[in-house]
Amino acid sequence: MSLSAVLACLIVLIFALLGVAKIMALGPMPELAAHAGFTTASYRLIGALELAGAIGAASARSCRCSESWPASAC
Repeated sequence: MSLSAVLACLIVLIFALLGVAKIMALGPMPELAAHAGFTTASYRLIGALELAGAIGAASARSCRCSESWPASAC
């Protein structure tokens, strides 16, 4: 596994874990939201965006290049 694959997997894992924790308001997340000046609802929206970023990074990483894909997409 290359270094870029390891880093991509690490980014996906971090974004997914933090996104789910924010969406479910686990542990200190409500206090962290209040400290940062966000409502719990807006913090959950941020978590949903983090989770969407994790899904996008994971799907982009799993994309396999073929002849139909332009070289710049890989």
